[in-house]
Amino acid sequence: PVITLFNYTATFSRHSHLPLTTQYLESIEVLKSLRYLVPLQSKNKLRKRLAPLVYVQSDCDPPSDRDSYVRELMAYIEVDSYGECLRNKDLPQ
Repeated sequence: PVITLFNYTATFSRHSHLPLTTQYLESIEVLKSLRYLVPLQSKNKLRKRLAPLVYVQSDCDPPSDRDSYVRELMAYIEVDSYGECLRNKDLPQ
C-alpha cells in the first residue's frame, strides 16, 4: 500500500512506470562484473562535491507529504535537493 503514495514506481512488475527487468541480462557474469565499479577513494573525492543522497521533486504539495519526510531526513544526512521543492542546490550547466 505504501508504494501508492508515490507518483512513479520502479519495480520488477510489468505494471510499474519504470519496469526493472533482467530480460536483457547477458549472463550472471555481467552482474558480478567489476566493469562499473567505482573505487572507494574515487567516491570519497566525489563526496566533497556531492551528497550521498539526491532528491528531485517539483510537485511540492503531494498527498503523501514526502517533503516533510525528506526535510526530517536532511537533519540527519546530507541531501542534494534539486527541483522546485526543498531546493538547496542548482543543477550544473
